[in-house]
Amino acid sequence: MKEPTISHQMSPLELYNMGLEFISNEQYDDGIKCWKEAAQRYAEMGDTERAKACLNMLSSVYQNLGYMEEAIEAHQKTYEISQHA
Repeated sequence: MKEPTISHQMSPLELYNMGLEFISNEQYDDGIKCWKEAAQRYAEMGDTERAKACLNMLSSVYQNLGYMEEAIEAHQKTYEISQHA
């Protein structure tokens, strides 16, 4: 399977939307990679609300796939961002 092309010029919103498209097409690994990158970029920009939204989506996908450790980790990152906001 081909890796998603994530460019440094892509905005976090573009990454989020690309991830949503991957998830909608059941390409979960690719969608997860996009959402992780989007969350990181939002956090770097100081947009904690959108970073947390991306992480919450990640947590939900992980839960639906049965990856509870990853879901908890994404949830913990959301909490950490909230504490530093």
